Amino acid sequence: MATDARCRVDGDETSGVLRLTGTLDRSGVDVVRDGLLARFCGRPGPVVADLTALRVADPAARDVFAEVRREVRDWPAADLLLCDPTGDVEGVPAWPTLAGVLAGLAAAPPAAAVETYLPPVVGAARQARRLVAEGCGR
Repeated sequence: MATDARCRVDGDETSGVLRLTGTLDRSGVDVVRDGLLARFCGRPGPVVADLTALRVADPAARDVFAEVRREVRDWPAADLLLCDPTGDVEGVPAWPTLAGVLAGLAAAPPAAAVETYLPPVVGAARQARRLVAEGCGR
């Protein structure tokens, strides 16, 4: 059976919601992992994977979600949350509806990420250390 696992961003490029559609088996795991990690790299904060329209043909392929969550666990403000009506994925917080996931995020917002532009000048390293120290202090 051919794999048709595609990650499609629901909304604009700044959206933290990815809708996965098609059929996921072991040959599609790399596509899903790479799509999720690209979203984490592209924006700070949590990512919600909506599995409502995803059919899982191989139960072992579900492990990709826990693998991605483990990979980003030390990233600032990053977490993977699932909209999984089946409840079959283990190791990742999941809600049966997208509204439930978004309500859960609103109830417990993640720690804020800090961003700034540092020009390539003398003193930029000092400014970066100060920014990190302030962020850690918060």
